[in-house]
Amino acid sequence: ILKDDDFMSSYDDVAIIGGEIFDNKFTDENERLYFECLSIIRDKMEHNKLRSFNMNTNLLYEDTSMLTKTLDFFGDLQNRLHVVTSYDVKYRFHTENSRLLFLSNLNKIDKEYPKVNKTVQSVVSSFFIDDVLNGRFDINQFEQKYHCEYNLNNVIHSDLVDRLGKDFFPKRDEYIKFLFFLKKTNLKLLQRFNVDKDDKDFIYCD
Repeated sequence: ILKDDDFMSSYDDVAIIGGEIFDNKFTDENERLYFECLSIIRDKMEHNKLRSFNMNTNLLYEDTSMLTKTLDFFGDLQNRLHVVTSYDVKYRFHTENSRLLFLSNLNKIDKEYPKVNKTVQSVVSSFFIDDVLNGRFDINQFEQKYHCEYNLNNVIHSDLVDRLGKDFFPKRDEYIKFLFFLKKTNLKLLQRFNVDKDDKDFIYCD
């Protein structure tokens, strides 16, 4: 598909989504094929046939060599790379060490690859809202420290209620309070967080 110019002409960006590709579990053959794909992507970016390359990763691995090899592979095009990851205050990190590992890897990208764009996403859970409103998590400070752009996602899958429990989902009043808080403290984030778009099934608990 990547080699099909007619097909690719309809797209501006390419992304790696689903599964964790940077945890060094490639066979030699898979790694060869992976970098063969990257070579095609890089060539299209060099000839302005692609605008950017986006990489979704959990950053929960100690060996970052595959990630750094990927970033290095794009050389002067690193300003058109986007690393997308997630930070959630509940269920994301099973231990404090895993949270610190995530932050260490995010910091590594920031310090060693300052031109690479970084986006961090959080689910707007009741736990997240509580931490933000009570000062235990500061979105602005996080963005400034790691030079990243923060994004928010609603939980819209009703089948998650039984699995995660009603406490995970924000109550209507705290959700509205959170939106007003964002309006005062981070209007750009609120504008990126389009509450109405595709969220007709958004769940909150009274």
